This record gives sequence, structure tokens and C-alpha cells, in this order.
Amino acid sequence: MRKDLLFLLTALFAVALLVGCGSEESIPTSPTVATGQVDFFDDPFADGMRYAVYTPAEYSDTGTPLPVMCLLNGFGGSETMWTYVFSAMDASDYLIAMGEAEPMIIVMPSGYNDFGGSFYTNSGHPVVGMAEDHIFDVLDAVDVEFNTSGVRTIAGFSMGGFGAISIAMNHPGEFSAVGVLSGPISFYGTMTPGLPTPTDDYLGIQELLPAVLLETGYATVLAETGGAGDPAQYQDMMYPSADRRVTSMMFAMAAAFSPYDGTNNNTVIADYGVNIPIGVDGTMDADTWDRWLEKDPLSRMLAGNVGSLATAPLFLDCGLEDDLGLYGAHQVFAGVYAMGFGAAPSNDTYYNGVTFNSGAYVPADHGTQIWERFKLLLEWTSDQLN
Repeated sequence: MRKDLLFLLTALFAVALLVGCGSEESIPTSPTVATGQVDFFDDPFADGMRYAVYTPAEYSDTGTPLPVMCLLNGFGGSETMWTYVFSAMDASDYLIAMGEAEPMIIVMPSGYNDFGGSFYTNSGHPVVGMAEDHIFDVLDAVDVEFNTSGVRTIAGFSMGGFGAISIAMNHPGEFSAVGVLSGPISFYGTMTPGLPTPTDDYLGIQELLPAVLLETGYATVLAETGGAGDPAQYQDMMYPSADRRVTSMMFAMAAAFSPYDGTNNNTVIADYGVNIPIGVDGTMDADTWDRWLEKDPLSRMLAGNVGSLATAPLFLDCGLEDDLGLYGAHQVFAGVYAMGFGAAPSNDTYYNGVTFNSGAYVPADHGTQIWERFKLLLEWTSDQLN
């Protein structure tokens, strides 16, 4: 089995925290920012893994118990993504100092595995295992070791956004708020009338098929065979690697959603023990696709399986120029949510981008401006807890 599966889905994005300093005669323009602490712990529930816990400066073992935010990383990342890539703890320190967010403990389990990410799903695949249950193992351990109030929220970026929605749906009443940044939260659908729409309808994960065929080179085989494909080349060419961004994510999702169970030999990739949703002829495989839809948050919501979403406010955010097409996923999910609950999600943001002092404009794609977008999530979460 090829093991070259490491690939960060996100671009590194670091923002320095600037605190204004006045002269001796002037009034300070910013408060002193007290720094919280991040500790890393060996994960007793998963060999070789760790989880991170942020405690704000206001935390005390004997003081006021604090609520817990469970913050899930994106594909290719681990427990360090929020601290080292997105500087999220700096955002928390700053907002607490500004009085714009309440102190909370932030728990960051690792969603990483040999496929690049578990999608926080319980699966029959040995690489994924009981990844959803693992999140609660970590949260329960934090409740034992730290002074927590028993109030929990859950949020995540990209794969972690999917995990936040999925876990909340599976556990009614467990979370007081749910947050999603750039998450694949609907696998199919069309645009919702009345909302801003791009030129074409959103076809969900099916839109990624051409990218997989191009990344793997299998598009050439299909062209040479008039669309029939070749089973031997299909087995040989379909594999994840660091230079195959979309393909690698698809294999991780297949390990989580459609591990090979002996029932569908048409799309099994034997070396990896998964059924991928692409057949030898390059089209969507209906049997595998049906298994994926069982995990699709949109399909589950349409079926009435909403779990904590029935009681917990929902924060949705996606960049207007998300390069994985997740703007459409966000929009479709938000539209169905509004129809089902009679009201839009508590926060429904399509993030435009940032114009810097130089005048340069940087659009918000899948992994940019996460620091600023996370600040909005923290402020919103604090408001829900109050």
C-alpha cells in the first residue's frame, strides 16, 4: 500500500496579533492581553496520537468552572492545526481581553490518520476505527482533569466542520452550539432560490469526479477506451498521494463512509480496502454513493435526523471563493435548514475576503482568513452561552 498520504488541505495562514502601545502621555488604545496556555497530552485512547487543551488566563482549578469548546481540525491536519496554522488561541486571548468573548476551555482532538483524516466517523475500516466515539473519550477525560462546567459546544474547519455537524446530529442535547467553517455538509443538491448563486447549479461531490480522473490519469484511459475504462488500470491508477489533493480526500472519505464490506466488488480498491464512488467507466457508482448519502448531513436532515441541531444554534461560514466548491454545500444546507426549522441558521456567513492596508484584496477561499473567521465563531459561541 502506498503510504504517501500526507497532504494539508489548507494553506498556511498566520496573522500577527497587534496590540497598540501609546506613549507615556497617551491613553492606551488596547487592553493588556493575558496569554492562555496550550498543553498537549498523549492520547490514552489512540496509540501515537495526542490532543491539545487550551486554557485561558482566567482559568483556575478552583475558580469558576468553564464551558468546553471541542474544536476539530481539517483534512491533513492534527491537534496542532488550530494552534500552529490558524493561531486560534491568540484570537481567544485577544477577544477575552477585549470583552468580546467569555473564557472557555478549547479541546483539540486529532482527526488525523493514515488516510489524512477520519472525518470523525465510526467506521469498519481499521485505519478509521471508532473515530466519533474517540471524540467523547477525549472530552470525558478533559472533564476529569480540568475544571469544566459541563456545557459543551462543538465546531470545526473543513473535515472538522463535517465532523461537528455529524456528531451533533448523532447526539441529541449533547452540545449547546454547533459551528462549521468551510465544511462539506451537503454531498449533493441544487442552489436555494433567493440566495446569491454562482453561474451553475451545485452538483455536490459529483463535481469532484473530473478532478479525480485528471489527478489519477485515469481520464486518459477513459478517452482511449471510449469511456469503457480498464479494470486492471483502474486498480493500478486509483490511489491517494500528496500530489493528489482531491483524490486523497476522496479515499479518506471512502475509508470513513464506504469501507469494503464484501458486497460491492465493482469499485473496491483492493490495496486500500475501500469502495470509492467512481466506477471503472468513470461515472458515479450508485451502490457506493448510497452508502455515502447515509452519512451526508443534508440527506440526514431531510430524513428528520437532526439530533442536537433541533436545540443548538448553528453557525455556518464559507468563503465566497471556496476552491472546493463548498460555497454551494453551505448554501444548499442552509436553505434546507431554513425550510425545516422555519428560520435560517443563527449565523449564515458567506465570507468575502480581506482588504489589507496596502490595498491588496485577498479573497476568502477554502483555507484563507480562518483566523478572522474563527474570531467571529468565538464571539458568536460566547453569545450563545450567555
